[in-house]
Amino acid sequence: MDINSYYLLVTIVLLILIVLYRRVSKHYGYFSDKPIPSLTPIPLFGNMFPLFMKKYTFPEFIQMIYNRFPDAKALGMFDMSTRFVVLRDPELIKKVLVKDFEFFIDRRSLFGDSASESDSILITKTLLLLTGQKWRDMRATLSPAFTGSKMRAMFELIVTYSDRMVGILKDQAGPVGYVDYEMKECCSRIASDIIATCAYGLEVESLANRENDFYTMGKKMMNFGKTSFFVRLLLYSVFPKLMSKLQVDLFDGEQTRYFTEIIKDTVKARD
Repeated sequence: MDINSYYLLVTIVLLILIVLYRRVSKHYGYFSDKPIPSLTPIPLFGNMFPLFMKKYTFPEFIQMIYNRFPDAKALGMFDMSTRFVVLRDPELIKKVLVKDFEFFIDRRSLFGDSASESDSILITKTLLLLTGQKWRDMRATLSPAFTGSKMRAMFELIVTYSDRMVGILKDQAGPVGYVDYEMKECCSRIASDIIATCAYGLEVESLANRENDFYTMGKKMMNFGKTSFFVRLLLYSVFPKLMSKLQVDLFDGEQTRYFTEIIKDTVKARD
């Protein structure tokens, strides 16, 4: 590589870095002239750097932000390059969630406007991320599943399955009278079994069948600490439209296909 090509390459890289920096930091001065305090953002990460570095758990991070300005009714902060306001005053929160809720029904977009149109981006089909009429339609679809009678039926399933789990633990304890378990894993397996039973009509018994696909796939899907998930989340935060056009999901294709097939089979069985 001659000297001119080298300088050209360096110039192109610098220009790309400058454009990227300006893109992710162009809104960072938004709160400077607003009548509320705000946290000082870090380029690219916004105010999420401590969370990404795992200095805090998510609840600790929320508590830290809440306590930063104890006398403020609201404060400003940034998730990557996205600005938003954190409400601290109960009356403001009540106004947003009750009195003026019709103006705040949509949650902020994480994946770009076109992401929900893609069949390959599973997470955007959830009630938490749908907006507008799609949210209303999905809410109307799901509401009948949570009537009083349906909830009572679910509770009976939960009790039945919990009793079954107690029996499995007793059997595994055997004549010794006890069995060692990591309680986080134990509770996650029981919760997974209850979800499988109530939502999909499946009996997986994760404590007895420790390598069952439902629990294994669910555990992989919920592993938010893996590098691939972090990279995708970062790219979605910075380039949501590009990532949605490329139809990149936060979850791996293996887990997406597995749970999609389970949902389809459940719908067919209940028709």
